[in-house]
Amino acid sequence: MKRSLILPAIAILLSGCESISGISTMFAFDDTPLARASVKSGATKEDILKVEKPQKITNIGNGKGTCFDYTMHGKGKTSPYHVAFTTEDRVMNYGWSTCADGEARGWFKSNEPMKQIY
Repeated sequence: MKRSLILPAIAILLSGCESISGISTMFAFDDTPLARASVKSGATKEDILKVEKPQKITNIGNGKGTCFDYTMHGKGKTSPYHVAFTTEDRVMNYGWSTCADGEARGWFKSNEPMKQIY
């Protein structure tokens, strides 16, 4: 019985480490102008470009939109950051990864702008 509980416990602990790392990254960059601009409801490509020019621009979703890659710096940390846009240039996704990673994970399949859920 004890052995059957060890593997699930290890899996939970390992997934928790990734979550803790993600939370730590989020807090390191949450007060940057780029992060604040990209989370605003109704944010557009123009809004993001007013804050900072991207290091790389990628077409995503078979022409469904574009994605901007950045490198964020803050509180002694560095992290990749992306902002993805719909064909109407509305923010559809953002996060602490590259556009290539987001595309590979299927995060850009929708052409819907972000919706505030709280």
